[in-house]
Amino acid sequence: MVCAQEPGDVQPAEVRRPFRGLFGAPAVPGSSQALDSTASMYGAYDDDLYAAQGGVALSEDVRQSGWFGGVEAGLNYKQSGRRGSFGVDGGVGLIEYPDQPLYAMYRAGGNLNASLTRTMSLSASETFSYAPEYHLGVFVSPMDSGQFQDPFASVSSDQGIFREHSYRTTTNVGLSQSMRDSSTLSAFYALTTANYESGELDYVNQGVGARYTRQLSRNVGLHAGYNYGRARYPKSSFIQSGRGIHNVDVGANYGRALSISRRTQFSFSTGSALYFVNQGIQQPRHLEYALLGSANLSHEMGRTWTTAIAYQRSLSFHEGFVDPFLAQSASASLTGLLSHRLHFMSTAAWTGGVIGGGTNNDFSSSSAGAGLQYALTRALASYVNYIYYQYTVPPGLAVDPRFPPSLARTGVRFGLTTSIPLIRAK
Repeated sequence: MVCAQEPGDVQPAEVRRPFRGLFGAPAVPGSSQALDSTASMYGAYDDDLYAAQGGVALSEDVRQSGWFGGVEAGLNYKQSGRRGSFGVDGGVGLIEYPDQPLYAMYRAGGNLNASLTRTMSLSASETFSYAPEYHLGVFVSPMDSGQFQDPFASVSSDQGIFREHSYRTTTNVGLSQSMRDSSTLSAFYALTTANYESGELDYVNQGVGARYTRQLSRNVGLHAGYNYGRARYPKSSFIQSGRGIHNVDVGANYGRALSISRRTQFSFSTGSALYFVNQGIQQPRHLEYALLGSANLSHEMGRTWTTAIAYQRSLSFHEGFVDPFLAQSASASLTGLLSHRLHFMSTAAWTGGVIGGGTNNDFSSSSAGAGLQYALTRALASYVNYIYYQYTVPPGLAVDPRFPPSLARTGVRFGLTTSIPLIRAK
């Protein structure tokens, strides 16, 4: 029997492709509660162990390579109902570098999605993390549609640069109102804070905005909005003012399945931004304009394989720098099951651009990774991963003088990981 399927009737990937492999299968779609316990024990080799230097200005003659290891553990709870969903998670990571004491990183978070009325919804999330290192997050994430990575999103220490104990929080609140004419009005507020031992480098990044979206057809929409973002170092004695981005978010959205099987998905979005650069007291302030946008293409191969590519032109602040990053990013990924027990993944990403518009402060960075995971049982797996990342920024541009202007790091990770479903409820 052959039946026609409208684009709006496409089943979600988790329903359409139930073959997930033996290890770490997600909760069954429609589950009302799920509680998972995860843990891993690993060994690693890096050719550039910045974290072992304990927070000193690093040069070529003090860098070292070597072995290190650690353990990670966490809990993840989700509950969903007719009016919304709620989730909390937490984790701890312990790591030991050569000739350094054992230290820990902690992370906890929660999120809420609720329907206030039939047409209005609220979303909120909060995370807290403690880390004994400064991490790097200026390169793009291959797994997140061209977005820059949040290096504190997990308890992994792959991105450690130098020792500096920090406490960080992120807050996000959003409100959305649907209307009868296929349009939506939404607003958001976002806050990121970082507090360090020294206090001089404490960081605050805030953003607020609103957006109107009108769906012209099943695949095409228009949007218009405005949001303002500002980053500052409130306790710094040498940075006298913060920077601001006026994002005039006017553009188009497009997204649809490109094949009869609905296994190929393409989407893009456009926008623009106005922002001030060189806002120091003794420097002339001028306005810059930037066109922004993103495009994503993904394809499902068979029942278990997925490949994706993404492009993004973005304007955003990053901790450790004063001026915003105007960046172009590209990423690609390929993941799937080689067998019922063996999972393969590979990622690659590149980003480049300028720090502060209208300048010659060019930067570039890239990352790549590949790995295999073999299911020993339904709850236990062994794995081996290869990682590589590099970046180059203009010397002296970072706020902290310990920040090395260039870095290239290669490493191998191997170990055991477990994922145990403690609660599964309909």
